Amino acid sequence: MKFPFEFKRQKGAASTDPLLGSDGSGGPPAVPAAGQSAALQDNCCYAKRGDVNGFPVQRICVTYHTTALTPVNLNARMYMFLDNTQTWYQVGAQQALVPDVVAFFDVISVMDMPSGNRDLNASNPGAPRMQLVVDDPGAGANNGVYTFCMAPDMTNSP
Repeated sequence: MKFPFEFKRQKGAASTDPLLGSDGSGGPPAVPAAGQSAALQDNCCYAKRGDVNGFPVQRICVTYHTTALTPVNLNARMYMFLDNTQTWYQVGAQQALVPDVVAFFDVISVMDMPSGNRDLNASNPGAPRMQLVVDDPGAGANNGVYTFCMAPDMTNSP
């Protein structure tokens, strides 16, 4: 299995990756500049379609692994980008990501269902664009590279 969305953050590591906690600084992510897509940010997860039956994404699976000597739990929030207002909205409560354990974030899926087989591969206007924002716990997190992986999940039960 491979999660299709991956991004890295670093803390005190010899790496060119952005700093852990630099995506939202405890708040929502920055709104993309005019003419730029929210999906171009590396910590975004999106889905173009539902499953083979046309059902939309129900949750986003998230996990992380680190090269830090002593991994710690990291606080994270999931945000949804709404084109109408050009704003990020937090979806659900903040969660503590446990190293090497899969966490689930709910997704709001407002979709126009495909009207025929030829539309199954088309981008649906309500497909979610979700962005994960992870906080830097300060002195509690050890130096290292933090690799986050995300995937749309079609099931709706834990």
